[in-house]
This record gives sequence, structure tokens and C-alpha cells, in this order.
Amino acid sequence: MYKRQNQCGTFPWTGERNLYALGGRGWLVVTVGSGVREQIVFYAADSSFADSAVRAALDCGFSTLTVLDGAPATLERNRDGRTEIVYMTQRSVIWMAATDPAVGVADLVRLAGLAEQRSALVKTPS
Repeated sequence: MYKRQNQCGTFPWTGERNLYALGGRGWLVVTVGSGVREQIVFYAADSSFADSAVRAALDCGFSTLTVLDGAPATLERNRDGRTEIVYMTQRSVIWMAATDPAVGVADLVRLAGLAEQRSALVKTPS
């Protein structure tokens, strides 16, 4: 998914053309509030997109924050005054970032859970 370290600054760490080749089905960008951004990449359940996203996040300096059923559910990184998480779901990868120092990892995980609930309503092409 990710080829060069300089691609680590912009989620989802792949160009749009590669996104669909890897099993991605589209993405959604939301500004949640002052200094908080959310991006959701939907993927086909039978694709390798989730595994590729986890590998890319780890290669880009994220560390495993939470593990559920043996698989990473949330990855976290802090850099350049920005806290970021990658939240894995069964049909999407949710990236949350905050530049507001009052917004911590726990806040981002809570917001990602809300994003997962909202994104369940979105129909993606199959």
C-alpha cells in the first residue's frame, strides 16, 4: 500500500487509483470541530485492504494502542503537534487527527466509535 516514507503524511497513504485496486470502495472526509478531522476509507470485506492499511500505519510510525481478538483495532501516533489514530472496523478504516492539545487519544477513540456508527448508514459501491 505505502511505498515511500514521504507518503506517511497523508492518510490513506495511497493514491486514489491504488485505493480501488487494493479493495477500497471510497472515502469520506469530515471536519468534526476546531482542530479535529476525520477520514473514513470503506473497503470490500473480501479484500486485503485492512491488512494493507495496518501495515502502512505501522510502517509510518503508528504503534498499536488496542488489540481486539488478536488484531489491531486502534493505532496511534503523535507528531508535529498532531495526535492521530487509525481505528479499524469490519468495513472501514477510520483516521482521526487532532491539533488541539485538549483533545487526546481517548477523545479520538470515542469520536471514531461515533464515526463508525454514522458510517454504517453509508452505502458503498460493491
